[in-house]
Amino acid sequence: MAAVFLYDYVINSFLYQAHKAGLSQFQLDKSRKVVEFLRTNCDQKDICIGRLIPALEAKYPNTTGSLHIKTSTQPAMQFMPGQVNLIADVVAELTFANTPIFSFNVHGNFDVKSIEIASANSTITAKATINDLKVTNVQTMVPDLGLIEDLIAPLVQVGKPIAEVFLNDLGQKGFPLPSWRGLQLKNVDISLFSHTLSIACDMLYTNI
Repeated sequence: MAAVFLYDYVINSFLYQAHKAGLSQFQLDKSRKVVEFLRTNCDQKDICIGRLIPALEAKYPNTTGSLHIKTSTQPAMQFMPGQVNLIADVVAELTFANTPIFSFNVHGNFDVKSIEIASANSTITAKATINDLKVTNVQTMVPDLGLIEDLIAPLVQVGKPIAEVFLNDLGQKGFPLPSWRGLQLKNVDISLFSHTLSIACDMLYTNI
């Protein structure tokens, strides 16, 4: 049996370095399921960005957009009894047909409960809940789309469940536990305390 205690200061130092180096960014492209929301055309029973912003459907028919997201400031993570809280500010830019359409800032607040963190087969999985998303600083790069600033905040709220699906797809894929030359971590138990993450586990050595 072994136990490791990790302070959120360590995680926040890593998040700071990742933000400073430009590593905390990703692209939602056509390979991801959630990008179905970024289509300009969809069935009446579906929800897509073209139905919410008709000018996009008219200008870019039958097109799927791409969303690039990067942190605008250092994310902050805090361990609390029974849960993890993450606050992040990002800049999102939407592109259609290789043309930047508009960008906006999003302030996000996320929670992961300890009961939603599990481990199996040397992999940790988790489920996140989005508490709040706030939109600011909407900038339009294509003037003939009209005034869309007032549409972006409701659009982000409509996309909130889709963002949760995206986050939880990543969480359910899991994060593999490290192994070192035949030393594996088994029966992992994760607990959350004030500013502290506790990981207790058994160790199995297979190189005998």
